[in-house]
This record gives sequence, C-alpha cells and structure tokens, in this order.
Amino acid sequence: MPRPTARRAQRQTETSRMTSLPDSLAHPSRLRRALALALVFLALLAGSALLDRPQRAAAATHGAGIANITPDGGYLGNFIAQDGSRGYCIDSLRDWPAGATTGPEVAGSLTTSWGAAIDAVTLQKLNFGLMRYGDTADPVQAAAVAAFVNAYTSERAHQVGAGHAAGSHYINGNADVAAVYDAIWADVEANAIPNPTAALSIEMSSDTAGAVRVTSTPAGVAGTLVLEGAVVAETGAQHAEVTDGSVIPIQGTPADDTGEYSVAASASFALETPASAAVLLYTTGDQQRLIRGSTPGEAEFAASASTAAIPLQFAPVVQTTVQSVTVAPGEPFVDVVTAAADEGSRPWRQRLDGSYLPVTAHGVLYGPFADTPARSSLPPADAPVAGEHTLVLSGPGEYRTEPTTMAVDPGYYTWVWTIDAALQDATTAASLPAGYRVASDFGIVEETHRVPAPVRPAPELARTSATSDGTALVALVLLVIGSGLGIVSRRVR
Repeated sequence: MPRPTARRAQRQTETSRMTSLPDSLAHPSRLRRALALALVFLALLAGSALLDRPQRAAAATHGAGIANITPDGGYLGNFIAQDGSRGYCIDSLRDWPAGATTGPEVAGSLTTSWGAAIDAVTLQKLNFGLMRYGDTADPVQAAAVAAFVNAYTSERAHQVGAGHAAGSHYINGNADVAAVYDAIWADVEANAIPNPTAALSIEMSSDTAGAVRVTSTPAGVAGTLVLEGAVVAETGAQHAEVTDGSVIPIQGTPADDTGEYSVAASASFALETPASAAVLLYTTGDQQRLIRGSTPGEAEFAASASTAAIPLQFAPVVQTTVQSVTVAPGEPFVDVVTAAADEGSRPWRQRLDGSYLPVTAHGVLYGPFADTPARSSLPPADAPVAGEHTLVLSGPGEYRTEPTTMAVDPGYYTWVWTIDAALQDATTAASLPAGYRVASDFGIVEETHRVPAPVRPAPELARTSATSDGTALVALVLLVIGSGLGIVSRRVR
C-alpha cells in the first residue's frame, strides 16, 4: 500500500483517534478471539456482581452513530459507558476510550485537550443539548449530537474557533445529519440560556411616602424585595415577595437627626433553568474523555434602584398679633403666635411616630416708648426691654405667651420674634437650613400694645374745687365789706 502524504496521515491519525476501531479487531479471526475474551470478561464481571463485590471500571463501547462519515472517514456518534449511559467524545486527537473508563463525575469546569477552559455558558449549552438529545439509539440523531459536541471541544474547534461551522465540518455534507444538527443547534441557542430581566423604580410622592414598582421576565417568577431607608407601608417590614407588575407602597424611615436621606431597593429572583452549567464526565486514562448530560439548573438575577438624596429641611416661621391692643396698668402683656412652615418650604417635619419636631421661638417685648415706634428691620440699639418669652412650638398651630410680664409704665410696647437654628436642639437644628435665622420686624402694628397714663382719682379733684371756691367766697366778702366801709366813709364826710 503506498505511503500516504503527511497531510492525509495526520487526518487519518485524528480519525483513528476519534472514533475508529483498533486494527487488532479488524481481522475476523482476531475478532472472534476478542469476542471470546469479552464473553469471559463478562462472565467474570457477572460473577463479581453475584459475590457483591465492587464493580471495576470497564471500557466504553460504540453505541449509536454513523461510521465513515467524517472527512477522514471516522465514526460520528455516542459511546456506551460501563454504567450503560451514552456519552460523547471531547478529545478528537486522542484514541477512542477502549481502556478502563471511570466516572461519571460532575464537571462544573472543563478544559479542552489543548488547555482552553470551557466557560459556564458553553457548559450550560452542552448540558442542555446532551440532556435533551444525547441519550438516543438513533444513529442520525447520535451523529448530530456528536457534531454538536465537536463544535466546542474538537481539534477543528481549536483550529477555526468554536461554533456551528466547527461541528458541521464533521458531518461532511450528510443532509440527514445536517438537518438534525441544525435543529439541535437552533434549540440550544434559543432555550439553553434563559434571558431573565428585572428592573425596579422608586417613586416618592412626598418626603417619606412612595412606592416601588417591579418589572421582571419571565412574569411568573417570584423574587424578594429588600428595602433600605424605608419599610413596606402595610407591614412595616423591610422585605416583601414580588413578581412582575408588583407595586409596593413604602414609608421612608429617615433618622430624626438627619437633614436628608435616600431610599434604596433591591430584588433578587431565582429561575429554574433546563440545564445547569455542568456535565457528567467519564475518563479513560490518556484516551478520549466522554461527557453526557447532567441536571437542570437555576439562574439567579437581580435588580436595584435608589433615590437621590431626599432633603428634609424646612423653614419654620411665626406671625403674631397682640391679644389686646390696650393693656391697662397692672394687666399682663399677651401675644398670640401662629406657627407654620414658610411658603415654598417643605412641610413641618414629622418624626417617624408622626409627631412634629419641636422648634424654639424667642420673643422680646420692647418698651415703653412715648410714641408709636416706627417700623424697622431691627430694634434700635437703645430700645428698652420690658420682658422676654420663649415658646416651644410643637408643630404648626396657634400659641400664646404666658402672662408673666405686667404693664406698669404708660407708653407703647412692641414684640419681636426670632427662630434661630443656634437655639434649637441637635435633632431640630439638623432639619433647618444651615445657619437658619428668621426674625419679625420691629414696630409691626399688629404686634404693638399701648399702656395709657393713669387718670387722677375723683376725690382729689373735689378737694381742689372746694378750696378754690372757698377762696373766691372770702375775697367776695372782703370786697363787699370794703365797699361798704367806703360808702360809709363817704357818707360821713
């Protein structure tokens, strides 16, 4: 027989290592002797089983497939391992697994014969194709599955890159096998790796109230929502079970002593997949390894979202009006204070229990002044102070000063009220704008009292009147007497 060219020799070597029977079994007489030896071996194996002894590793044998189909005239199909399972070769340049085959072992990672690691996605595709199509006695389907495995693990895949073309190379134009191969390939690409998705959005309707919306596919997959900076409004818990389309009302939980906070949400889902990223592996020394399908798997996917920082600061203000414009001496000065959040400000902040943060307001009563004081943004430097009052405002509403400052001196008195961040406790100060201070004008008419001068008592006026009248009467009498004496005198002369 003429010596083959080097290229054909290499191709024949690959073919023989992939799938061909050893030459020792090609001659009929040798084949009969081999069969006889095999029968003896099987008898011994059966006896071992009867004696309840551990089963020793045995060689894999050809299963379903097509001989002489590859470009080099090799076999394309599956092999039957010692446990009766059908596996497929992954080392095309090695000899077929005629030696003692061990396994199977779960292989969550796999390296090709040229040292390249097979990634998890490819392992999942291999497992899917082997689970769905690999356990077959149909020679055409078995050949198509073998080509599918070769697409990722063979020397051809090493040379030209893993993919459809690398597997198709071994089919060598066989239309029947190619049709099944293409169908297997399309099914694996479409269904082996699920593509679940999830998305969350947080919508706040106020500083502390809002909702989380969940979008996920597949729609029926349940997940767990976990909140940070908020709780589920209905339950007060930080987690909830969700599916596609869930809308979870939430309540923000900012710390009382912080001026801003944010809300974050995450959701995790677990989806059962038709194939895990693992195969079952059989080994036969330095001969070809076999793989077959393993088990279904589980895919985890998640989504998250968070809000920007939510400011909680507000601007409290007060407006006042005196209870009485005129205050008699000896009566108290009382001012009516109305507290609210400034227009355009956030609402008066509430604690988690619903109560309002307290705000301290400081009032100064200036006076007396001889005339109505002129309005100005600041009190005069020498303005006298008649009294000072502090109100703790426990939220928006109306308050009155304690009647502790009494009217004494007549004149005009006017109130000035101040809210200063420096006068607040740390919790309230954190919820006010930095350096916050607001004060009412000096001399506001609605914040001004008048104390009239005292009126003289009536008895004192009577005494004054009587004294005056008596003096006049004496003078009149003396005049009359004097006049009479004059007349007499004139008459005497």
